[in-house]
Amino acid sequence: MRLYETIFVLSEKVEDPQVPEKIEKYKNIIESNNGDIITIDNWGKRTLAYEIKKNRRGTYILIKFQGDGETVKALERNYRLDEDVIR
Repeated sequence: MRLYETIFVLSEKVEDPQVPEKIEKYKNIIESNNGDIITIDNWGKRTLAYEIKKNRRGTYILIKFQGDGETVKALERNYRLDEDVIR
């Protein structure tokens, strides 16, 4: 298994109480695809360098994990399907 880092940005419409639910969702996706979580860091809300999908701010989440290509594919597929993930 290889070491990976992923950073995703949640839309500004996602409220603070919902952020742990989103983190748990992606943690479960990684673990269900034979990945192992190393660290999860919530960087909090930050101003974006430029507007993305009509958002000026977003919540940044960093996840370091070990996995294989299938883990990464599953994670990327779910990022694309989730309307709350803007980047």
